[in-house]
Amino acid sequence: QWPDLRLNAPEDLSVQLEIFDDLREEDFNDLIQRYHDVRFELEDPLEVFQLVKRVTDDTGAEPSLLSILQHLVLVRDDDYARPQYYRLIEECISQI
Repeated sequence: QWPDLRLNAPEDLSVQLEIFDDLREEDFNDLIQRYHDVRFELEDPLEVFQLVKRVTDDTGAEPSLLSILQHLVLVRDDDYARPQYYRLIEECISQI
């Protein structure tokens, strides 16, 4: 998976890459197991929202999802600013 990094990688980096690959594989298997009967399209915003809503319904995460959505609604209604705010939010979330 990481051919360029692994070629002359020090042993400690190789170990970390192996750990990363193992964890990535476990995460993928967990995702498949969790949603093996669910078919969803991640390119359609409405379907993604519905999936997130179903996953958070009646859980402790539901109020947080509502709060996040409320904050998104309050992002300044400006054709220049809104995309920048959304990109910033996207970048923050992708770091998690």
